[in-house]
Amino acid sequence: RTLSGIVVPRILFPKFKKREEFDRTGVYVLVGANEETADTRIYVGEADPVGPRLETHVKNKGFWTHAIAFTSQGDGLHKAHVEYLESRLHKLAAQAKRCVLDNGNAPALPTLNEMQQAEAEGYLDDVLLCLPILNADYFTTLPKRTSSTVVYSIKARGVEACGYESANGFIVQQRSQAAKTSAQVRDLVLKTRDHLVKQGVLADKGAHYELTQDYEFKMLGHLTPTAMAV
Repeated sequence: RTLSGIVVPRILFPKFKKREEFDRTGVYVLVGANEETADTRIYVGEADPVGPRLETHVKNKGFWTHAIAFTSQGDGLHKAHVEYLESRLHKLAAQAKRCVLDNGNAPALPTLNEMQQAEAEGYLDDVLLCLPILNADYFTTLPKRTSSTVVYSIKARGVEACGYESANGFIVQQRSQAAKTSAQVRDLVLKTRDHLVKQGVLADKGAHYELTQDYEFKMLGHLTPTAMAV
């Protein structure tokens, strides 16, 4: 099988319309900043062909800055394949909890026989191999620390947290605590905290919150991981 991936900046979409990928069957991920929290927002979709659907998103979805589309030449990817990829990618992103999903509903898996499913899983492996290279690793769990990882810890205001630097920000470790109140907390932090509570990433422990899993915070200017976690 041959899979072709392309990154399409929204501002350069008119140039994409001239490419052959525009008319191919494909699966895609829209990527952009989430306006209310410190998360990345994504939308996972599929189309046959992929180009006109992305053109619709240019008009109707304002959050995304670039799209990542995967297609193949000839009959490599067909409609059932991309429906399968869309459903699996959506489920993986929901499980990883590393972004905000813009999809209103979870796409259902199409009915495939054993051979077709194995083929679709092969395409999925290729997609998951490419996405981290494109700084779009929202579909897998976070990398674990190694023996050489430098772990930082902090105790303040009755809570304790620890974590380590990552390629995209700072990973705060499971069971780290977060204070419930503070006199000086940005609105962005409060909204991010509320979102993590709804996701089940932060659990209410009465006097404080506690992380139920490792969680990666993106670096946002002077907003430090300490401010996010504690």
